[in-house]
Amino acid sequence: MQHRPADLDNPVPPATGNAAPDDRLLRRATGAFQAPSVRRSVLQLLTSVAPLLALCAIMYASLGVSTWLTLGLAFLAAGFVVRIFIIQHDCGHGAFFSSKRANDLAGLACSLFTFAPYGNWRRQHAGHHANWNNLDQRGSGLDIYSTCLTVREYDALSRRHRWFYRASRHPLVSQLILPPLVFLLLYRVPFDTPRA
Repeated sequence: MQHRPADLDNPVPPATGNAAPDDRLLRRATGAFQAPSVRRSVLQLLTSVAPLLALCAIMYASLGVSTWLTLGLAFLAAGFVVRIFIIQHDCGHGAFFSSKRANDLAGLACSLFTFAPYGNWRRQHAGHHANWNNLDQRGSGLDIYSTCLTVREYDALSRRHRWFYRASRHPLVSQLILPPLVFLLLYRVPFDTPRA
């Protein structure tokens, strides 16, 4: 077993002597950003959906001109789909509009563009946040984004298990390989969706 400094096993950082920021000052500075703005939310929806629909029409028209042009436009359109998914995400957290009903309607509408079923995704995502790096709830699913090991647990792993743990969390895997599998496969085969 490799020797580690004792401070790596202590989750509480040592005191630095600097005073913590004044909570009231922090709340005042961020207060304006705590409530959703209907005007801004509607504007975000319009400036995400309208360009995507326009790009889809242009892509359809460009098929007769050049397949490469259409493919190039598809990358731009994909950016707007990601933007719409971000709105769906915020609706799932109840943060895009003040009204739960408005969030659910907007999230459902967004899911028609993202092909991520809103109700099912929202339930899974809530579970993801409920267990985020919670050492007592780590066995609750296959979500590598919500699990972690302590330094001692990692040190106790075999060399092969350490490699697998690190490889599954490598940015190429966690940010490029797994998301398409989740969105294109898991959301199409709802194996864990309750019947109710």
